[in-house]
Amino acid sequence: LKNDASDTTTGTITAAGFTAAADGVVTLANEGKVKFTDTTFGDGNQRSSGITLRFTTSSLAIAIGQAVHLSGTTVILADADVASQAAMPCIGVAASATTGSGTEAIDVLVLGCMRYDTYDFTAGSDVFVTATPGVLDETAPSTDGHYVQKVGIAISADILYVNPSLDVIEHA
Repeated sequence: LKNDASDTTTGTITAAGFTAAADGVVTLANEGKVKFTDTTFGDGNQRSSGITLRFTTSSLAIAIGQAVHLSGTTVILADADVASQAAMPCIGVAASATTGSGTEAIDVLVLGCMRYDTYDFTAGSDVFVTATPGVLDETAPSTDGHYVQKVGIAISADILYVNPSLDVIEHA
């Protein structure tokens, strides 16, 4: 893409997507939209579509589909866990995996849809963080002292609409 005024390249579009040449702003015209059209993921398991953020992990294996939270004073991810206030809130769901072999980059879906065949939800059900680190379930925590946080809504048995509420309530 070229800037008409300066004839400089401002970005490129390839099969992999759009890359801006420098920091900038994407301006959408009146009633502009960003449309994510693939919410069925007919092309396979472990797919996501939506807004992702890239973080790092430190010697922690995280699988695609796990609930994650920010840990410590640096931007490092760890599994979300309702039994520990320090392991909450969940900020999203892992859209890529790490091996746990050191500092690694990981993509986290913070708003959008995730297909993960291991999920076994009922369509329309709310989905919550559980006391098993990183695991999501349709049953809200009910143990006193545990924290309740809704992460999204099941679209089908294996597709989750991810939109974590940052409100975390301690069960008493």
